Amino acid sequence: MEKATYHVITDPAELANTAIALVREQAPETRLLPIAARPVADHPEYQQVNRIGRDGVALKGGWTFLVNTTTRTVLRTVGDPDELDFETAMRRAMPIWARFTRTAPQSSTMPLSQGDSYVRPQRR
Repeated sequence: MEKATYHVITDPAELANTAIALVREQAPETRLLPIAARPVADHPEYQQVNRIGRDGVALKGGWTFLVNTTTRTVLRTVGDPDELDFETAMRRAMPIWARFTRTAPQSSTMPLSQGDSYVRPQRR
C-alpha cells in the first residue's frame, strides 16, 4: 500500500479558497450562503469557515467548519466565531460524512474511533 502524499499550501489566500471549496463540496447547504475562511490561531494547518453577514463579519451562533487543507478534512462544530476555543470545538466536532451514515465512506480521511456510532435521524 502506498503512503499518501499531501500538497502543503502556504499562501494564505490559496488556503482560504481551498477551505471554502472543500466546505462547499462536502456541505451542500452552504453552496448559496456567503461564507469566509480565516486561519485558526496556534493551529496553522486549520482554517475556520463561517457564514458572514453583509458587512463581512462572521455571524454569531450556528455552525463553524474547521478545515484541515492538508488532509482535506472538514469538521462541523459550534462556537463563537470570534472567540473559538479550538480544543473544545474539536471535542464537539463531527465529520461531515458522519451526519447521515453509520460508517465512514471508503474515501474518508477520518476513521471512526472504537465505540463511535452515528445513526441516521428518524423521520416522523
